Amino acid sequence: MINCRLNIFSFYATVKFIQLSGISNGIKMKKIFALLLMCTLFIAACNKNTNSNALTKDSIIQTAISEGTITGMDGRKCACCWGWLIKIDGKEYKFDKIPETSSLDINNISYPKTVKIEWQDAQGDCSGQLIEVINISPL
Repeated sequence: MINCRLNIFSFYATVKFIQLSGISNGIKMKKIFALLLMCTLFIAACNKNTNSNALTKDSIIQTAISEGTITGMDGRKCACCWGWLIKIDGKEYKFDKIPETSSLDINNISYPKTVKIEWQDAQGDCSGQLIEVINISPL
């Protein structure tokens, strides 16, 4: 998605330039230059939104209900490290919290623990590694 905005400073600078340039000789050339300057400033204010959090009709977050196995805890303290490790369909993910209404006592389980889990990908920098748990229960 491309976002364009004409910021107030560029608009004000362009208007002032047009006002000042219309008084002397070469008015037509100065107005053309001012128009080109205004277009350039407008285009310079455009940016392509590459943020993975940008919602489009193709990026609707889907939830899944799966059977998984909690294999342990990753205690490292980094952006995408900390959390419980869970293997779902042969792929390992992490989650860092469960709903308070869950029947699973995550702090007092023995590993490996098979669970039924409703989950979705945690959008953001850890997408594909970190999941958000909607519901989890022991099997």
